[in-house]
Amino acid sequence: MLVLQGYILTSEIDGTIQMKSYLIGHHGIKLALNEDITIGRGESSVYGYSSTSSGTIILDDCDFHESVHLDNFDSDRTLSLVPSDGECSVMNYRMTHEFKPPFRIKALIEEARALQAEVIIKLRVEFPSSATANTILVQIPLPSSTSR
Repeated sequence: MLVLQGYILTSEIDGTIQMKSYLIGHHGIKLALNEDITIGRGESSVYGYSSTSSGTIILDDCDFHESVHLDNFDSDRTLSLVPSDGECSVMNYRMTHEFKPPFRIKALIEEARALQAEVIIKLRVEFPSSATANTILVQIPLPSSTSR
């Protein structure tokens, strides 16, 4: 997300559905996704769903783990798979259309003295208190000459 003086210029979400499995044996599982998910841009998606209805989540593209079966994905938005032991990425996806960001970030950079600056970051939550967010990561690119 690129912000200039409080205005969003571009936004993008790169996401992953990660799964940890410790099932013994070869048990098949099903993951149900939101029925409003549409894959692909334009009037109709790759899987035949309209991308013009409100509340639709439009994914520009996605790819699935090799063990995922998409047999029922068109009809009921379920992914069937026999997970391998441990952790794997079930699905990777990307969104680039306009959306309301879940956070607002304000940065204040002040020059403290020669060759020293102070960076103050404020992160404001933009979703209801009934929702939660876990594992939030804020990355701030700094020049390679930065020592700490």
